[in-house]
Amino acid sequence: MLNLFSLAASVYPAAQIVFISSVGAVAGNSGGELGPTSESNIRTLDAAHANGYSQSKLLAELLCETASQLLEIPVVIARVGGVERPACAGDVWNRSEWLPSFVKSSFHLGCLPDSLGLRFSSVDWMPSDPIAEVIVDTAMADMPSTQASSNAAQEYNIAIFKLRNPSTTT
Repeated sequence: MLNLFSLAASVYPAAQIVFISSVGAVAGNSGGELGPTSESNIRTLDAAHANGYSQSKLLAELLCETASQLLEIPVVIARVGGVERPACAGDVWNRSEWLPSFVKSSFHLGCLPDSLGLRFSSVDWMPSDPIAEVIVDTAMADMPSTQASSNAAQEYNIAIFKLRNPSTTT
């Protein structure tokens, strides 16, 4: 990432960096006030889910924030939730993914669990094509100015967005 930050800072005006993160980077926040869909910058390493993927996304976000401060480059962080196949792909799920495999196994066993646990109690996945469109639109848009904002990240020329399906189902 260091070379990418250096490249972005080497041109005038500085090139904008768009980093695709995960809602898992903030979903482990013990305080609960930010939650998994936060659009705020995070300054604590225990904010991520307790897995390597989420922790690495949080660490990369912190690197982006530091690069923005030190090199004065604009950074956009997109915290993406669950991503599924493109909407245009039709009605066929990839049978090797966890949910189709789970349903097939449950059918074979003749039973279903009462619950999938709190983490999977609601489904908020989004098709990949609208997520891609939003990310491209964001990357092509001008970075918002660093004017006074309630978002503390804005002071460092950072914009943080969440990309989750607002309509969940259970």
